[in-house]
Amino acid sequence: MPDKVKIAAVQMNPVIMQNKNNLDKILAEARTAAGNGADLIVFPECALSGYVFSSREEAMPFMETIPGPATDKLAACCKELGVHVIFGLLEKDGDKCFNAAVLIGPAGLIGKYDLPPENQSSDNVRLDNKERGYFIGQKTIQIRANHQQAPRG
Repeated sequence: MPDKVKIAAVQMNPVIMQNKNNLDKILAEARTAAGNGADLIVFPECALSGYVFSSREEAMPFMETIPGPATDKLAACCKELGVHVIFGLLEKDGDKCFNAAVLIGPAGLIGKYDLPPENQSSDNVRLDNKERGYFIGQKTIQIRANHQQAPRG
């Protein structure tokens, strides 16, 4: 394990309902950050789908499974670049919906984390985060940011 890890925090403006464009931006930013020596690249909450949706029904078409198409593409990118990435997405798991973050590395998907329900930005989508554990994976890494209640504009 290295003595130091270079972390890149990517500031981006995900566009609601634009998963493909947002994923293209995530992949491009990952390449840029890796080119600048980053070992771990962190993207915002809901970087894949954008937010805030007006209802669960509106959000459903933009939710993905984990693993799924976006995590598979990001896993291939991480393998190629030799980096780890954390990014947020709305996850569908059967008939359940979660505001999740995934950790992916060169070997593929490592785990996922659910945003605690008390810290979700909107009640409109009615996510199911309270129904399962917050981090699911073989390796535990603290990827939970300090989710303090903050004004949202």
